[in-house]
Formats: sequence, C-alpha cells, structure tokens
Amino acid sequence: MFRMTAFYPAREGAKFDWDYYTTKHFQLVQELCRPNGLVASSAQQCVPGPDGGPPPHVAIATMDFESPEAFQEAFAVAAPVLMGDIPNFTDIQPVITIGPVHA
Repeated sequence: MFRMTAFYPAREGAKFDWDYYTTKHFQLVQELCRPNGLVASSAQQCVPGPDGGPPPHVAIATMDFESPEAFQEAFAVAAPVLMGDIPNFTDIQPVITIGPVHA
C-alpha cells in the first residue's frame, strides 16, 4: 500500500469550506484516482484536543493506492485538476507527504 497524506495547517484567518471539500473536491478525487489504483481515501476534520487547545491542522486527507506506480499514474492525470481545485475551498497551502504504509 502506498499513501498520500495532505495536511492543511491551521492558521488565524484561514478559509476552509468543509462542505465544498467533502462534497465536491473529494468527489473529484474519487473520479480521477479510483480508475488508477486508489483503494481507499478519507478526510478528517480536526477539532480541539482533550485539553481544549486549537488543533494544529484544519483537515487531514489520506489516499491509499495499490502501489507507488499506481500513485504516479493517478497523479500524472489528477494532480493538475486537484491542485487547481484547492482555491475553491481553501487558501491554505497543503503539506503533502507520500510513502509506503507498513502494518
């Protein structure tokens, strides 16, 4: 399994349209990546921790692919569309990590 994770860091005054993100952006992810090896995806809305302090991120998204090659194939097609859609729901630059998942 090969995972891409997008972290959206919290910052004062940042815009993040959770409704658009979960209904439109995530639909694009499914349409563009599932045919190319996407096996699972999730979106987590971050909330204050047990101490009531603000979360370090607004949202965290994960996308799991069959292999590194499947990820590369999917993102060769999907990246321009998905990255171009980001301004529709946020002004936060996501921090992206990729790598193999070990159980």
